[in-house]
Amino acid sequence: MAKTDRMLNQKASAIIDFICDCGRKFRSKEELRNHINQFDHGDVGRQVCSVCNEHSHVVLPFERLSLCPSCAIGFFEFRNLFGSRLINHMGEEYEQIIKNKIGILLPKLGVEKLPDLSIQVVLITFTENNRGFEHFHNPKGELVFLFSRIPALKEVEKKVFSTVIDHETCHAFLTHRAKLGITDKLTTRKALSFEQVMAAQLAEDIQLEKVAKSENITPLLTDEVDRVSIYFSEVSPVPYSLKQWESLRDPIKLSSMLSVTWTYAEELWYKQVLEDPQLKRKVSDNLKLVYPHYSMHGYSELKDLIISILNEPISKTPEAAENIFKRLLKLFDKYSDENSLNVY
Repeated sequence: MAKTDRMLNQKASAIIDFICDCGRKFRSKEELRNHINQFDHGDVGRQVCSVCNEHSHVVLPFERLSLCPSCAIGFFEFRNLFGSRLINHMGEEYEQIIKNKIGILLPKLGVEKLPDLSIQVVLITFTENNRGFEHFHNPKGELVFLFSRIPALKEVEKKVFSTVIDHETCHAFLTHRAKLGITDKLTTRKALSFEQVMAAQLAEDIQLEKVAKSENITPLLTDEVDRVSIYFSEVSPVPYSLKQWESLRDPIKLSSMLSVTWTYAEELWYKQVLEDPQLKRKVSDNLKLVYPHYSMHGYSELKDLIISILNEPISKTPEAAENIFKRLLKLFDKYSDENSLNVY
């Protein structure tokens, strides 16, 4: 069972509380961001691995030790997964799912083994709390899938798991094989604020979609469509009511707006560019599922910008990455100001 630090999502929020507290000490959002960008506060609140002494979002308890996924090798049973080491606490069927998915994907990416994508360790486990399903690939070369312990979500989480394996693997491909990652090109800042992390991650997801379409990575495109169908029909079929929305913390309001806006924009773009008739029909069904969420909590200016960037050529330079990042960040700032959200 994994222990995780308190985060809104896998990329951003180890420093949300720190930023919100600091926001009261600076005269402007720009001044606060300059402070955050200059000093790396990214490890605030993170747990430390007992072996490598590095901070980690997820650690595995072993006797009196706390082990990051990489250092957990040797303490926990593992198997070979296309050249990577797999620690699996979720049963044999989960191992079979990931084997099948990656076995189909790797030839599409022109590689034979996961280490060719800088993936050294794969962890499939459950968390100590009731948070929902998390998944991420980090710079240390760890591909992590964390399941909740909510019995009612077991089957739907397994369905979602099957649709995010290719997504996270392709993020590793984008950065380490294709050399087209966005976040790794934003090198002028030591750390990013919450809104900046969101802008960088959205830029990364947009880039991944463009490369997947350009390179005809059909397993990923299919999974992206299937995941929307599963999520909005089985996980969250009903939008937040206005009362529920008002009860959310400001950072969660912003991330929720982004989630529904990005999904709606992505499906609209798919309707334009996908050629497979069956996929296009499912996209049309997905748009009907997502629209009630988008109509209540989406942001039309961001939707339009996302589609515009999706239709632009693939970004290949630090200058192009910075341009996309700043355009997205500008709209996050505008939305936060218009809705009086205390985020940075």
